[in-house]
Amino acid sequence: MALLEVRNITVTFGGVVAVNDVSFDAEGGRITGLIGPNGAGKTTLFNVITGLQRAVRGQVLLDGAEISNLAPYQRARRGMARTFQRLELFGTLTVRENVEVAASIARRWVREPDAPGLVAERLIERVGLTAVADVRADALPTGQGRLVELARSLATQPRLLLLDEPASGQSTTETEHFADVLRDLSAGGMAVVLVEHDMTLVMNVCEYIHVLDFGSTLAAGNPEQVRADPAVLAAYLGSEWQTGAIA
Repeated sequence: MALLEVRNITVTFGGVVAVNDVSFDAEGGRITGLIGPNGAGKTTLFNVITGLQRAVRGQVLLDGAEISNLAPYQRARRGMARTFQRLELFGTLTVRENVEVAASIARRWVREPDAPGLVAERLIERVGLTAVADVRADALPTGQGRLVELARSLATQPRLLLLDEPASGQSTTETEHFADVLRDLSAGGMAVVLVEHDMTLVMNVCEYIHVLDFGSTLAAGNPEQVRADPAVLAAYLGSEWQTGAIA
């Protein structure tokens, strides 16, 4: 059974259908991609999964239990964490303090023997930010800010991690490092769902990919299958991503 099950989600804003009968699963130990053009409904779907947006139809299940009516904080306590498309950091706090805040809050429901400071230290090292641990978050470039968000999310010890465009603003080197961190998290059993426009990252780390277009599922499959799908190439990827066209 998949850790996350999204079943027939439909979201409307007035007369506009933003998400139309979308279903997908995310398994522990696997990185699942959710891609598509701007406005395809990806972030709206994330908002439904995390409880920030109500669906007019459909269900969200975590570990087999329906959570559709739970508040965001209740979903977090069940092992769900996310980052946002727009960088959301405590700008006047240092990198260390940003992560400590999350670790302190998570102690309400996480059995963690180490003090928040030790948790923060460990996670900062894990994502590669030790050198800037005492730098204010608002002084960091965007790429490093994304890593702070990741470390802060990990401080809540999630089983399911949803990342909304985490490579935005990262350099090639930072993205390669980020990919290594994601693989490490997945190898540890975490379910990761990745919304991203960096197709090199998506194709390199995702084992399964769902493609949305105009709020509906256009295609789903492994990276090779998605790159070979004519509808996906026409709607989003372009011919340069066709299987065999790139290394």
